[in-house]
Formats: sequence, structure tokens, C-alpha cells
Amino acid sequence: MSLPGNPIQGGRIPDGPERESFQVKEVESRDNIPMPTDAQNRHAARPLDRNACAALDAAFDRQGERRAGLPEEAWYTIARGKTLVRTPGRQLAQALDAPLTHLRDGKKGDVEVRLKVSVMDRRRPADPEIFNTLASQMDAEEPARASEDGRFIAHRTPHTLTCFDRKRRHILAWISDADELLIYERSRPFYFPLLLWCHDRDMEVVHAGLVSRQGRGVLLAGMGGAGKSTVALACLCRGWTFLSDDYVAVEKAPGGSFIGHSLYSSSHLAPDHLPRFPHLAKHALRGHTPKEDKCLIYLGRIFPDLLARSVPIRAIALPTVKEMEGARICSVSKAEAFLALAPSSMAMLPLPAKKKMDRMAALVERVPCFRLEMGPDLDAIPSAVNKIIEASERAWRHPS
Repeated sequence: MSLPGNPIQGGRIPDGPERESFQVKEVESRDNIPMPTDAQNRHAARPLDRNACAALDAAFDRQGERRAGLPEEAWYTIARGKTLVRTPGRQLAQALDAPLTHLRDGKKGDVEVRLKVSVMDRRRPADPEIFNTLASQMDAEEPARASEDGRFIAHRTPHTLTCFDRKRRHILAWISDADELLIYERSRPFYFPLLLWCHDRDMEVVHAGLVSRQGRGVLLAGMGGAGKSTVALACLCRGWTFLSDDYVAVEKAPGGSFIGHSLYSSSHLAPDHLPRFPHLAKHALRGHTPKEDKCLIYLGRIFPDLLARSVPIRAIALPTVKEMEGARICSVSKAEAFLALAPSSMAMLPLPAKKKMDRMAALVERVPCFRLEMGPDLDAIPSAVNKIIEASERAWRHPS
């Protein structure tokens, strides 16, 4: 991992009221939060300057005090964690809210904030000197960098820079004008620190889709292009509940079952696939650059009543495109299901491989797994997924 100077010398990480401007209860993480050994070794010569990160945190608080009442505040429940997002200006706040609208929640009394996100306009940062110091530690080859103790993680995309304090569970984000954000920046705000925050809470974010019917979730696993979005959107357009077509936070529940948590309600479709979903095509947003090869669709604006935050995972399905009529299902080995889920999920974050792989292996071992073979007929897909649910329920009732 690496992120763009001159490190700030001296200083300390202030604690207590002088550093905290949020009038809510705060829940801290554990004191020692190690980063993966391979990441530490690879970047030991240039660790992220933790004093610069702490100074930036204080600068955000100072600017918030100077602009009392101006930041837009939005409350969400993300993967069971109460989250507060503070943004300067309504336009940027609305842009960040679009993929999170299904997770929106009201502040009710004295709440425990599990995650805080403080956003500033990157062109008018809280403290330009400190911001430039942190930005100068980033480089083009490595978009993320960790402090030596693993507490602070900085990550950048073309138009965003985030710094995550894992102990205080606070994301500091600088974002360019909302109109400049790329498709993937708009559809998954704060994704890198958000995935790390889930990992710190014993949840693993997997590269998968998730749909449900009558509270029974089917996790859609596979590499990019396998058909996860096609299956998820085909089901959604037939009245199923949608949770994701890309990122799912998986949590082990008491009794050994698993729960899937939705992170974003945005979806991506290649332009040549849009005609297959005419109801969605008119809502598709196109990017500004050639690298933005897919269109963005905010599903919360189209199907506000068909989105959910969490659902029990009752089955895993591996979509496979075939030259065939209709769609059919068949059983698949646990090893094959794991190989469909693990590689792309492992690539999302540089985390300890064994722990993450063990968690995914436990999920695959516990949940019935199927292959979903499908042709071009979208109408056949929901019926086949429903058969997966029926078969999985029989497997849950009569485990072998």
C-alpha cells in the first residue's frame, strides 16, 4: 500500500473534548490494530505520517466549529453500525447520499456512533498545509498507505482522498466537486475505509451480489463479467428485494448462520446491456472519460420499496452464461463455490489473507451452493433463483 512530503515533526494525537466536536457518544475500537505484515514490510520505508493524520482530524473539528450549523448532516445504519456523515454543501451531500439512500436513518436520542465521516471540499480543505503534506505521501502506483502502527490508513482515487482513523472510527474525506467525480467514485463513496471498518468489526466484504425473496437471501458469486448484475437486476425488476450486485458485508450470526449487509444501492451496466433493461436505461448515468466503461444506475431512486439493508444468506449461486434457452440450476462443490468467491474478494483490500479466507471458507461450508446456468432470457432467471431458494431450504431442513 502507498499514498502523496515533508512529514510534520513532533505533535501529538490529542484526546478528549478538545478533539471531539460531535455531540454524540463515541465508541472506540481496540487500541492495537495491526495491518497485514506484507503491507507493513512493503512500505516500511515510507509509512504514512500519523501526526499529519491527527493534525488533519483536529483541523476538521476547528473548521466545523467556525462553520457551525453549515455542514449537512445525514445519519445512516451501515452494516448495523450507526453512521454520521457531515458534508459541506447540499450538492455534494446529495451526491454522496444517492448510493446510500436505502441505509438512511434518523438520529434518535442519544446514540452511539459506530462510524463518523467528515467531508470537505478538496479545493477548500480544512487546513491546506496539512492536506498537502498528507497528499504528498501518496503516489500513483500505490493508492493506499498505512501509518507504521496501522492506526491510520490513507487512500486516494482520482478525485478523492480519505484518511481513516481506525481507533476512533473516523473517516476524513476530501472530495472534488460532485460533477467531477467518476462513475465508480460516485457509486461507492468511501469504499476503501468502509471495507476496512467492516473487517475491523469481524465482517468481511465480499465481491458478490445479493438478492432476496421473503427474507431468504441468495449470494451471487463470481468474477467480473460472470453475470452477477444481470441476475440481481433481473430479479429486482420482477419484484425481488435487492441488496447488492457488487459489495456485500458478510457477518457470522449466532448459531453459525450468516447475514449479508448491503453497502450500496448503485448498480453498473455496460452500455450494450442497457437495452435488455429498458425500465432502467432511462435512469442510467454515463461517465466523462473513456475508462468509465459502464453506466451508473441509482436503484434507490427507481425501486425505493424493493431495497433492504440486511438479510440472512440461505444460498450461494454461481451465475454462468451459456448458449441455451431459459435457465437451470445444479449443485456445485464447496471448492468450486469458494474459488468463485475468494479471488476477487481477496483483491479488494490488502488484509491478512488467512483470516479473510477462513471466514469465506466458513460461509461456503455452511451455506448450500448452486450453479445458475442462464441464456439470454431474463424472464427465466427469477424462476431459477427461486428454485435455488427452495432447494436450499430443503438442505437447511435436512442437512446431510
